[in-house]
Amino acid sequence: MNCLSINQVSSLKWNFFQDVIRYARKGFNGIGLWRSKVEDIGVQEAADFLYEMKMSVSSLGWVGGFTGSEGVSFKDAMEDAFEGIEAAAQLGASCLILHPGSQGLHTPRHARRLLLNALEILVPCAEAYDVTLAIEPMTANEGHSWTMLSGVMETLDIVENYSSDQVGIVMDLYHLGLEPQLARHRHRLSERVKLIQIADRRRNSRITNGRCLPGSGEVPLRSWIKLMAMSGYHGPIEAEVIGVEVEGLGYECVLDSTWEFLVDCREICRSVGRGKRNSQKPTGQPSQPPHAL
Repeated sequence: MNCLSINQVSSLKWNFFQDVIRYARKGFNGIGLWRSKVEDIGVQEAADFLYEMKMSVSSLGWVGGFTGSEGVSFKDAMEDAFEGIEAAAQLGASCLILHPGSQGLHTPRHARRLLLNALEILVPCAEAYDVTLAIEPMTANEGHSWTMLSGVMETLDIVENYSSDQVGIVMDLYHLGLEPQLARHRHRLSERVKLIQIADRRRNSRITNGRCLPGSGEVPLRSWIKLMAMSGYHGPIEAEVIGVEVEGLGYECVLDSTWEFLVDCREICRSVGRGKRNSQKPTGQPSQPPHAL
């Protein structure tokens, strides 16, 4: 069964304990952790409390910035990544999110080389700790300060150099959900997606980080969830709802609305599973990609 999770950035003003207790009270059985909140109380105390609350960790964010875009050297970024891997292992995180860093003043080739050098060192370390690294593709207009990678296919070309247990992808539908051409690569994606993140957006919105409540925008979230489930995805579904549009709603409202939407997503996944079990024929492919649904 898919873990239904919400990321701690959705309630930035709450502390770690408030997040866990209130998420659990709403029904969430998973949480996307933000490292700064974990570090406020210490990794071990966080791990112990999550265990007591029976809360799974869908992701830990984030490590990276290997190009110096965060104002740190490659050496410092790597040291931070080592610490992130250790924390992810201790917390039992399904994946550790990795943002490579922007191109900055580097040439595209040099920026890419910095990422590959980092992965060459980090992958064996992550494997030793049984941690999966998950790179997050983003749209160019909002992701330029986070990643030098130009899109999903370039990211796939990199992660496919490693086993699926070592390196994967975060499929953030806020960034990728309005790109229907990706549906053609759903089977390739399903083998590498370690986490589906959801938030909605309005097409042609001029607001940076203009996330809105799931189901209130134009991203065909339900269709994507169904498509990925049919392609074999069984991992966590994590909501990451933050931005100008939702700030005035209040965290309780955001949690209630998001929980209702995620329950709907879980039922979609269950329906797909029942359909596969009951059918004597191959499930085949959906008649249409989720471009206009």
